[in-house]
Amino acid sequence: MQLYLSHNGQEKALPSIPLNYEELLKAVNRETGVFNFHVKLGATSIASSQDLVVAYLNHKDDKLVFVVDEITPDLSSMDSSSQAMFQSMMDRFKNLATDDKPKEHQLLVTDGTLRKEDLLRVAAAMKEFAQTQLSQNSVKFQERRQELYEVDEDKYREVVMEQMQFQEMLILTSTVETCNKFGIAPDVFDASCARWFHEAEVRRALEEMAAESLQAQGDIPETLTKEELKRVLTYSCGFINRFIDEHPNMQPMDVLILKIRESDEVMKRYGYNETQIATALTLYNIETDPYWEDVRTLLGEVTQKLFRFQGGYPGGPGPH
Repeated sequence: MQLYLSHNGQEKALPSIPLNYEELLKAVNRETGVFNFHVKLGATSIASSQDLVVAYLNHKDDKLVFVVDEITPDLSSMDSSSQAMFQSMMDRFKNLATDDKPKEHQLLVTDGTLRKEDLLRVAAAMKEFAQTQLSQNSVKFQERRQELYEVDEDKYREVVMEQMQFQEMLILTSTVETCNKFGIAPDVFDASCARWFHEAEVRRALEEMAAESLQAQGDIPETLTKEELKRVLTYSCGFINRFIDEHPNMQPMDVLILKIRESDEVMKRYGYNETQIATALTLYNIETDPYWEDVRTLLGEVTQKLFRFQGGYPGGPGPH
């Protein structure tokens, strides 16, 4: 059986058969340059590995065609600067995905994977690229959220969802651009991650690349001392606890939005934006300094409460 992808009326044969849904998504992204899409077989959506297997089992012909429908985000509700930001990111990704120019720093690939040292170089470059982009845009997003926070809940959630979508786009663009720079395919990066994941330094590097772990860094005001940060974090834990008590039936998405809502509450009450808080958390060594032991305990307790909500995020609280 030969598999094809149909996108914008053009069919393209896949060189190999995806064995699961994740492989199908990567194949679509690699072959079409599209990163936000639906995959269908006739009128049936392919949205899981089970759907994919059923499609294979029920198909009797030698040719199987998956239709790829690109999802174009609605930019009409965004302000002009956000529209330009999203459009620039989407255009950049599409250009990268189809770029055949010679690569600057070709890395050695052996049996489809990189050496551990080279993988760590690539991961560090991805993180640096994503943080640079994030630092340029996180303040803009928070300014928009502040205008709507506790004013218009529906529009506030729309902006939060825009930011989440942007972060997903940012991670994907970071992966493609960095792999392009080092002259490797994204599949090589994925295979290398799987090969070296048992190494603690590799796991740590990959965790730092996750969207929820990326933190924009910058300067902090003189008023944001260790003592002030402790007051802010203690208040944040209380805020989350109260919100959970007042909303006992939160859905997984509500838990994700709560993380951003917490940052906006801190901004409204104390005047510190999420970039300043993130910088202070790093500067004051909150994860290891004994000074923060009581705060770490509070953060752990709040995290455990959030685990009650199925699908809640694994990262501990604390303003981002």
